[in-house]
Amino acid sequence: MTKATCLNDPPPEKEEIRMSKISLSEQVKTRLRETPLFFSQIVDAFRDSAAYRELLLAWSDIREENILKRDRQGRYYIETV
Repeated sequence: MTKATCLNDPPPEKEEIRMSKISLSEQVKTRLRETPLFFSQIVDAFRDSAAYRELLLAWSDIREENILKRDRQGRYYIETV
């Protein structure tokens, strides 16, 4: 018989997706701390390492943090302290 607490645990594949989204968000934030980028450049930079949907989910998380800035050319960046 399975413990009731196991029902609260996410299935492994959902946990893997969650972890990859967090990791992807951190990778995108690192890039944006290094240099301003247009959104299309961000997509191009992660084209081979992440599905477009995963990138959009990570981008959504980053936007919710309210840390993105835009320069005069419209490129996104994150200020470093």
